[in-house]
Amino acid sequence: MKKLLCLFTALILCIGLCACGNTVDATDIYTKAKEKTDALSSFDSTMELSVKYTTAGKVAGGNQSVVHTRLDRRTEGAPVYYSIYDITELSTGQSYTSSTYYADNVVYEMSGMGEKYMTRVSVESIESSFESVAFDVPVNVFKSSNVNENKVSVKAKASELGDMVDTFLSGVSSYCSSPDGDGKFSFDYSDVKIEFATDDNGYFEYISIAFTADFEALEGKSKADVSLKMTYNDPGSDVDIEAPADLGEYTWYEGGDKTQEELEGEMMEEILAMFNFENGTATKVENFDELYSIACSKYTKEVVDMYVQTIEAMGAMGGNK
Repeated sequence: MKKLLCLFTALILCIGLCACGNTVDATDIYTKAKEKTDALSSFDSTMELSVKYTTAGKVAGGNQSVVHTRLDRRTEGAPVYYSIYDITELSTGQSYTSSTYYADNVVYEMSGMGEKYMTRVSVESIESSFESVAFDVPVNVFKSSNVNENKVSVKAKASELGDMVDTFLSGVSSYCSSPDGDGKFSFDYSDVKIEFATDDNGYFEYISIAFTADFEALEGKSKADVSLKMTYNDPGSDVDIEAPADLGEYTWYEGGDKTQEELEGEMMEEILAMFNFENGTATKVENFDELYSIACSKYTKEVVDMYVQTIEAMGAMGGNK
């Protein structure tokens, strides 16, 4: 969730820069906006994400997701958040709902199958997950933006966005087979369309990202259409979070109230098993997606992502030595 909830932040419009149809450097607008929204003590957001794979014009897989998240960190050292995920598999039409609630060092996780578990997660882990509530977009992509009143739009090269576009397609192997069977694909990305708008108080009303990626799969030439829209609901207003009514139905993971150290040790073993380590680099194992899904169901996606991204970053640095 850390990445899927990292949202674009509020903008302070500079009237001198805002001219209908003009192309301007909106770097400063984005930078100030990010600082403003990252500082929100509470927020309510709705994220709509669609990833659709097609082969020969037919839907090969993908999903449509709606994630409603509320965060309240007004009380120092005691953050609370509640996320509800509604996901529809495009190939089957099957839909399911899962949720994550956190309060008082405990995560209450309900899976799409209705399983309900509790795990202990430190406040520090949660707070680090929400240090930024905006996508960390390289600011140079906004140097040639179209600014029209409260709306900013830009087309950026996929190469300018680093690993962001690859992250959206990390699950492609779940739906398509690679030509050589190793699960690896070479993507030909379109330009990435980015658009956001702000309200009168300088907060984001929404941010959207869209792009396509062509690639070769075992089934033939394929395409992935990706779109994301994050909407802030009345940003700047205090958000109160009510605990789910069914918390009494949750049980401790594996039936025991384990200590923080025990849980972290088990989690690290499972996360490290997702990678092969050789010559200072870290590469994903063949069944990474399966292991990743299991770990997220136990320890929450945002916590697992934090460690996975750290391992990948360290592996990338090791490979550049």
